[in-house]
Amino acid sequence: KGRGWNIAESRLDTLHDTAREMRRTPTEAQAKLHEALTAAELGKYRFRRQVVIGSAIVDFASQSLKIAVEIDEADANPELDR
Repeated sequence: KGRGWNIAESRLDTLHDTAREMRRTPTEAQAKLHEALTAAELGKYRFRRQVVIGSAIVDFASQSLKIAVEIDEADANPELDR
């Protein structure tokens, strides 16, 4: 849990609490991508939702593939989200 990042324990606790809340209330784009990743036949590879990496929370991450996916919803463009 946050080893090697030199982040205060209280900050890590806050990040993990925030990530947990984000998993409970995903945006529409996050829910759609989660459905697609779950339905995909990825073999041994798994993507986890709302993962704390350092002092950031990424939308999806695969530790074995070393890939992090962040959905940019700042523009709130429904075409891009779809």
